[in-house]
Amino acid sequence: MVHLVESVGKKAAFLREAINVTGVPAVVHHIRAENYGESAPENIQVVTARAVTSLKSLCDQAFPLIARGAIGLFPKGQDVDAELTEAARYWTIQTSKAPSKTSPEGCIVVVTGLKPRR
Repeated sequence: MVHLVESVGKKAAFLREAINVTGVPAVVHHIRAENYGESAPENIQVVTARAVTSLKSLCDQAFPLIARGAIGLFPKGQDVDAELTEAARYWTIQTSKAPSKTSPEGCIVVVTGLKPRR
C-alpha cells in the first residue's frame, strides 16, 4: 500500500481521482507532511518526497518514520553536499548517495539512520 501525503486540497483530490482511475493500491492523506509521521501506520518501509525543500527539513519531517525503521529516499540536486553538511549540524545522519537517472548533477540521498543531535 502506498500512502500519499498532500496538504493542498485540490492536489489531494487529483491524487484520489488518479487512484480511482488506475486502481493502484494507495490512499491519500490530506495533511501536512510534518503532521503525518506520528499518526502513520507502523509498517511504512520507505519515505520519499519531491525535491522541494532542504535535506534538513526533510529529515525533520521524516524522522518519526525513519526512527521506526523506514528508509528515506530523497532526490537532491547539485547542492547535495552543502545540504548534507547543513543537515549534519542538526542530525546524526547515516547516508549514501545513488546516482540520479534524470539529472547528471543530481543524486538520491538514501537515509538509513537518523538521530537528533543534542
